[in-house]
Amino acid sequence: MDQLQTPYLDHFSEYGCNFFRIGAEGVEGLNSIEEQLLQCMGLPDSAIPYFYFDFFLSELRDVKIDDAVMLLGTAFEVAGFHYLYLSKDHSVKVLLSDGDTVFVNSSLEQFMQSILHYSIWLEDIEEKAFDSVLHELSSEDVFNLFYSLRGIDAKCVTEGTLWSYILHTEVKIESVVLE
Repeated sequence: MDQLQTPYLDHFSEYGCNFFRIGAEGVEGLNSIEEQLLQCMGLPDSAIPYFYFDFFLSELRDVKIDDAVMLLGTAFEVAGFHYLYLSKDHSVKVLLSDGDTVFVNSSLEQFMQSILHYSIWLEDIEEKAFDSVLHELSSEDVFNLFYSLRGIDAKCVTEGTLWSYILHTEVKIESVVLE
C-alpha cells in the first residue's frame, strides 16, 4: 500500500480531486487492507471516465446489493444505475441496471492501482493529442494500457470484465483469454 499511496494521492490531488474516505470506525465486512486504503487514501471524486465514486449513494438511493460489503459509486454514468461495489469476496464488481454483474478487479487495492494507471495513461494520451503528435491511438499506446492493467490484475482484462469493455470501446483491442 505504501508504494501506491504517494503517487495515487499526488496524482489525483493534482487534478483538484477530493477523496471519499471512511471514518476511523470503519465499515463492517472490510478486511484490514481495505479499511486502511479507504481511510488513508480513499477514492477520488472526479478525473476518471467510467467510475464515479460516492460512498453515500447507498443511503441516498436506498440501494441494497446482497453481495456487497460496500457501495463505492456508479459506473458508466455519474447519475446512472450501474452500481460499483466491493463484494463479499473482496473483489470489485458492477451491478448493472438489468441485474447482471460485471467483474472489475480482484481486490480494492488492484482496483485503485488500475484507476491510477488508467488516469495516467489518459493524461499521456491527452498530452500527445494536445501536442498534435497523436491523431489516432497507436498499437503501442493501446498495449501500454493493456499491459499495465494486466500487470496489476491479469483477471481484469479477460473477456467479460469492465476493463475489457473499456479496452474495447476506448482503445479497441481484442479480448484476452487466460489459459
